[in-house]
Amino acid sequence: MIDDEGRVSIPLGPLAEAGLDPGSDIVAFSDGDGRLVLQRHSDAMRDLLEHCTRGDSSSSVHGRWRRSHGSSAAG
Repeated sequence: MIDDEGRVSIPLGPLAEAGLDPGSDIVAFSDGDGRLVLQRHSDAMRDLLEHCTRGDSSSSVHGRWRRSHGSSAAG
């Protein structure tokens, strides 16, 4: 359930299976209607840099990063 402040609790099992620990620095982005993806911040940065260095500024990674860190994002 999403609470009134937009927070979601994720059980430790799926976090552990994904290699994420409580307190991990993550990026969240939309991957379509009704679907959110969590990714380690370091992995998201690596993907973004790899795609941008290849000149692929229209890549899905770049778009996801802009949506999750865009000017309208709260932080």
